[in-house]
Amino acid sequence: MKKGGFLNSSLFSLRFLKNPEKTTCGSVVVSKKVAKTAILRNKIRRRGYSVLKKVQTSLNSPYFIILFAKKGVEKATFIETESQIQEILKKAKIL
Repeated sequence: MKKGGFLNSSLFSLRFLKNPEKTTCGSVVVSKKVAKTAILRNKIRRRGYSVLKKVQTSLNSPYFIILFAKKGVEKATFIETESQIQEILKKAKIL
């Protein structure tokens, strides 16, 4: 991942790298510093995976994508989360 890119938004940090194979792989990381309870961490993670699944078909080429959640994402609605992820992917020229 050192060769890849890195971007920040208010709710997420993004690390990405072009995948030489033909598939896109995505991951969402939520630490205990962001959300103390496993229920809340899993909720944030499920929201992130849902958005990644929606935009997967419209990606420019295959990538490895890792989204790191930041403090404040636990208070955001699904629509805010979705717009933040799409915005950061557009900024990275992945979407």
